Parts: sequence; structure tokens; C-alpha cells
Amino acid sequence: MKPNKNATCEVKDAGRWHPISVTKALGLDRSEPKRCPECHGNVRLHRKGHGLTSPAHFEHLPKHDGCKHSHRYAGKDFPHPNPLR
Repeated sequence: MKPNKNATCEVKDAGRWHPISVTKALGLDRSEPKRCPECHGNVRLHRKGHGLTSPAHFEHLPKHDGCKHSHRYAGKDFPHPNPLR
């Protein structure tokens, strides 16, 4: 099984973004914004699936082809069109 590059996201606390595991972030209020640690785009969290095939992870929302953390990564980095600040 390859490493889960989307196992950590960022959450805002006291005006600053901090890394947190997706597993821990799933326990936070759903309305709290979470972002990708690389492109700073909004993300949607997903719980661990059945078996080892789908660990807890995030997906970009909306999709973003310019981030290495995207399963749709096009091979060329470009900024997220609407990063969370």
C-alpha cells in the first residue's frame, strides 16, 4: 500500500493555520474550514473505508488539477483559484 499523502490537512485556530491529521479533523465541527497544506484550497474530509484500500483522507473542493495532493494532478503545479487565507 502506498503512503497516504492526503492524511494531513490544516485547520484555523486563533487566526493561524495548523496541521492536523484528517482522522482528528473529522472529529471537529464540520463547519470549520479545512484546507490543503500545499495549495491552501478548501477540502472535504473522508473517513476510512472498508479494509486497507481507503484510509481517512481529503479531497479538494472544488477539484484542483494543479496540486500534487489531488488525485487529478496534471503534472504541473499551479495556484488554487480560491485559496483559504
